[in-house]
Amino acid sequence: MSGTKFFDYNYALQAFGGAVIASSNDTKKWYAFDGNKRTRWITSGEATDGDAVSIERDFQTNRVVRCLFVYDTNISDIAFYYWNGTAYVEFQDGVNCEIIKSTDYKHIYVEAAANITTAKIKITGSATLTANQEKYIGLFHSFKLLGALAYPIALNPTRNLEQVKHKLDNAKYFIIDKGEAAEFSLKIKSHINQADIDLLEALKERKAEFYIWPNGADESQFTYSFAPYRFKDLYKVCLVDKFSPEYTGNYYRAGLNDTLKMVEVD
Repeated sequence: MSGTKFFDYNYALQAFGGAVIASSNDTKKWYAFDGNKRTRWITSGEATDGDAVSIERDFQTNRVVRCLFVYDTNISDIAFYYWNGTAYVEFQDGVNCEIIKSTDYKHIYVEAAANITTAKIKITGSATLTANQEKYIGLFHSFKLLGALAYPIALNPTRNLEQVKHKLDNAKYFIIDKGEAAEFSLKIKSHINQADIDLLEALKERKAEFYIWPNGADESQFTYSFAPYRFKDLYKVCLVDKFSPEYTGNYYRAGLNDTLKMVEVD
C-alpha cells in the first residue's frame, strides 16, 4: 500500500451536512469533523477502560467510501463500521480491508477492498493507550480513493509561513504569525508508467480540490520522520498555475516530463 495516495472529497466534514451521534459530550462531537487539528471530540465520564464509547457520522444520504483516516486518537482498541442499509458491518483487517496504524498507534488508515456505498460510518472503542483516560478523536475522514502512484516521483514540498513583519526602531522585528500552509511540486521526469500518467491526468482534469498523502501508509520507506512525510501528514490541495507536458528529448516513444504544482486549501 506504499506510494503517494490521492483522495476525493472528505464527506465526513461538517460542511457537507448530516448529523453526528456521540456516546457523550455532544457539545464537542463535531470537533472530530471540523477539519481543525487543534480541536477534538473527547468523551465525558467515560474514562474508565472497559467503558464502551462510540461516535457515528450520519451522512443522511448515500456516499461512496473506500478509505478512512483517523488523525490523533488515544483509543487503543478502535473499531470501524459502515451501514449496509439494515445493520452495521465491521471493517475487519485481512477480511474486507487493510488497517494500518502509525508507530505511535495514534493515527489509523483503513482501506476497504472495494468502494462501499453507505449512509453512515461509526467508530467504537473501550480502552486507551494510557490507561483510564477520557477517549478522544482529533479528526475522522472518509474518502473515495482516487489512486496511488506505483512508482516514486519527486515531490518537492514547501512550508510557507504567513507572517506580518514590523521593523522596530532598534532594527529588530516584531513578528505576527498568521499560520502555515503547504505547497508541493510533483516533478515527473522520463516517466513511463501509464497508470501513473493516467492518474495525474485525471487530477489535472478534476478542477477541484483533493487530498494528497505523501506517506501512503508506509512509514518504513522513509529513513527519517519529518513533515510532510509522516504518517499523519494529509493535505487538502488544489492544482494551480500551468502544466508543461513533453516527451523526453522530444522523442515520442520516450517518457513524460511535467510538473504539477499544488497548494494547500481550506
